[in-house]
Amino acid sequence: KTANVVNIAACLAKYHQKKVLVVDLDAQCNSSLWLMQPEELETHNRDLRRSVYQIFRDRIVGSTGFDFAKALVRGVPRREYPLLANLDLLPSSVEMVKIEDQIHQIKSVSVYTIIYQALRRHWGGYDFIFLDCPPNLYTVSKNALFAADFLVVPYIPDYLSLSGFRVLTEMIDEFYQRLSGQMTVRRRPQI
Repeated sequence: KTANVVNIAACLAKYHQKKVLVVDLDAQCNSSLWLMQPEELETHNRDLRRSVYQIFRDRIVGSTGFDFAKALVRGVPRREYPLLANLDLLPSSVEMVKIEDQIHQIKSVSVYTIIYQALRRHWGGYDFIFLDCPPNLYTVSKNALFAADFLVVPYIPDYLSLSGFRVLTEMIDEFYQRLSGQMTVRRRPQI
């Protein structure tokens, strides 16, 4: 998933001059580490208000610490490759692993709208936004599902993967049916 997100985002930014944002929602920070040096990510995340973790933390504890402008890393990758001025990153942090345990304090379906609510006013500045999800279908990933216009699910075309894909699409359908009242402002994404 991460390889697709990072490479498609970079190609759109470099070869099509599109303004692209990658939002890393995974505690493994793979997109962040692909686009930043480990030391740079560590320095950036010393202040957790500069990571997507803070978006969820704010909602859980009722704070307002996330600052999009300070969290945004402009012009990545930050490795041996040349910078792409129109490819930006909202990095993740390993603290995201805590979110699934803490997020159940929110007892309404609005728990799935956190990313959408926090970032929607910034999305107009981008041609494409990629949400790199953890490898599960828990609350953080469901936030991405709610915010997305399209879902891309890479899989190996074999029997087990195809069976798993069928189950995944059924789970996504059930999720959207449960949120149908919240979806008045969002259209259902295409898979």
